[in-house]
Amino acid sequence: MINEGIFSSDADAQAKQTGTFFLDEDQYESVAAIFLARGAGNCETTGSAANVEIDLMQADFATKPAAFIGYNCKAGSILTDNNPFAAGPRVYCGQEGTSFTPSQIRFVMKWTGEKWVIRTAFPMP
Repeated sequence: MINEGIFSSDADAQAKQTGTFFLDEDQYESVAAIFLARGAGNCETTGSAANVEIDLMQADFATKPAAFIGYNCKAGSILTDNNPFAAGPRVYCGQEGTSFTPSQIRFVMKWTGEKWVIRTAFPMP
């Protein structure tokens, strides 16, 4: 979401977080509910520390396409701030650019050793 972002030292996660985003929390929560209702979050446990990417395709959320509009980060609007209690800096987009209808929505998940957590989710053109 605009002006949000994640605290991470993972350059790949930072780039994905700032490339495209949902405008607000309501859009994200609607997409996350569809994702979880379809069982996409029922992953097997893993010993890997790597992120797992799962895509929600347009057919999965096409019943209300207007509810899921993605935004590109406006050039020059990627910002960074630090938190001494986090693993890395917070990287986020501070100004929306053009909007688009997503063809899919990517969820990046991670196994903590006890449960799956959604690290981020973002619309893809």
